[in-house]
Amino acid sequence: MSIENFNSPMMQIIKSYLYQQYADDDDLQAFVDAFNNTAQNYLDWRNQTPLAIYTSPMIYEQLLDWILVGIYGIYRPIFGLINQSPPPAGGNTAPWNGFDIPTKINANGNTSAFTIVGPYETVTYNTRPFGYFSSVANSGGATTAPAYTVASDDTYKRLATWILYRGDGFQMSLNWLRRRVARFCYGLNGADIDIGLVSNISITITGDNILIKAPKSPSSQILIQLIQANQVPLPLGVNITMTTV
Repeated sequence: MSIENFNSPMMQIIKSYLYQQYADDDDLQAFVDAFNNTAQNYLDWRNQTPLAIYTSPMIYEQLLDWILVGIYGIYRPIFGLINQSPPPAGGNTAPWNGFDIPTKINANGNTSAFTIVGPYETVTYNTRPFGYFSSVANSGGATTAPAYTVASDDTYKRLATWILYRGDGFQMSLNWLRRRVARFCYGLNGADIDIGLVSNISITITGDNILIKAPKSPSSQILIQLIQANQVPLPLGVNITMTTV
């Protein structure tokens, strides 16, 4: 009998088998073999996908959301929900991911709005991702696409590493900040980086103002947006801005 060792996960399932009186039935034996193969595939996937290690290439899309929200409480960033029109009187909006759901998509008076689906059992399951927005028809009958972009898995993982990385310590310093910026800019899918890349990040302090300069890249542009949206934890009492060179 196989006994699981929690220091090393079980690699082979305990196989199902037919009772002796059915052992000569080829169809039933084929069913049992298929069952065992499926169970082994599930076990292999589970061993190859440690859920807490979100940087794994096996963790992606909605599984990534489920892990980072469920284990770490980190929501996927949404770009384009900043500085939108305020919620209407009466409070028919609900907070989602730290934002108030805007009543208007554009600042030009367009009356399109995001709909809120809920509570539970008011919409058919598996018809749309839970917690996502959808657009509705405006006053002219046309439908306007929502003016937002959901962050990619790569960006989501980089943000998670910014929040969760403990190797820099818990006291803010210039090196603490430089390393986090470099890790976000260069760490593909939230992975750690070569320490030499930190030298590409410069920081200038003027009074209570801190200016971060980083090489121009798609990831550095995204980090600028996240800093402006207060989506990355930063020290209090100072004004931090970032630009690219």
